[in-house]
Amino acid sequence: MKELFTTLTEREKKLIYILVLFLLIIGGWFLVIKPSLEKYNQAKLNKVNRAAELTKLKDELKNYQEADGQLAILNQNYQTIIDKYNGVYTNDEIDDLITKQIMASSLTPASLNISDGNSVDQSGSSNTTQNKKEVSTQTSSNIITKTVTTTVQGNLNGVGNLLDKVKNMKGVSVAAISYSDKQDTSSQNTNVNSYDITFLVYMIDK
Repeated sequence: MKELFTTLTEREKKLIYILVLFLLIIGGWFLVIKPSLEKYNQAKLNKVNRAAELTKLKDELKNYQEADGQLAILNQNYQTIIDKYNGVYTNDEIDDLITKQIMASSLTPASLNISDGNSVDQSGSSNTTQNKKEVSTQTSSNIITKTVTTTVQGNLNGVGNLLDKVKNMKGVSVAAISYSDKQDTSSQNTNVNSYDITFLVYMIDK
């Protein structure tokens, strides 16, 4: 082999050196550089994935840390809504609530009819039982609106006082008011008239 190598010309020797060097480079590429490059790319991809997971965890941690504050805000908003409504009153309690305001306004209640929330569905159907008009509208799953229709006797100043009182009441509003032709023939005061007033009482099932 050595004798064969010595018989080669300088040009042939250079070509052999170049070939050996080329084979070393190719072998180094496939045996060392390429596997290292693949490991580097995989490590780089893993780093990107870990960074994405870290960002996601930070967002989740931030949401978790803010959860108590958000819950407090929701509770506060819910309490604000609840404070605008009454609790669930019985018909007797509604009767007493409205009658007190009527009498405190120097008016005389002649009749008072209260809706029954359990007697109708949400479509607003109605029925009549023992001369009591029962109409109910349920505006949501836990908010109930009951209708109270009344006829009161007195003067216009008393009606104005009643309206002012209702403005300051929680969960009560006046839906309609009209002059009534129902006159009290027993009264000697010509200034005493009758008025039909419809109240809405808003209640929430907490």
